[in-house]
Amino acid sequence: GYTVSDSLSVAAYTASGENDKDSNYDVNENGVSFTYTIADGLSASVTHTDMDVKDNDDSTSTSGNYTVVAVNLSF
Repeated sequence: GYTVSDSLSVAAYTASGENDKDSNYDVNENGVSFTYTIADGLSASVTHTDMDVKDNDDSTSTSGNYTVVAVNLSF
């Protein structure tokens, strides 16, 4: 992650994997997350993820993306 300011941080990630039983099955995922501290113990975050799944056996692929918004409270 990277701290932009005292109240804003950014993180990015990438992941990939394959099925041990089917080496032609691949998954790739990339994402970015922003977290904003509203007050001590209260923050909000937005995470966006893109995902691709390929099955090279039958040349099919599935892709999609999703966004998660969360408010976090700790005390």
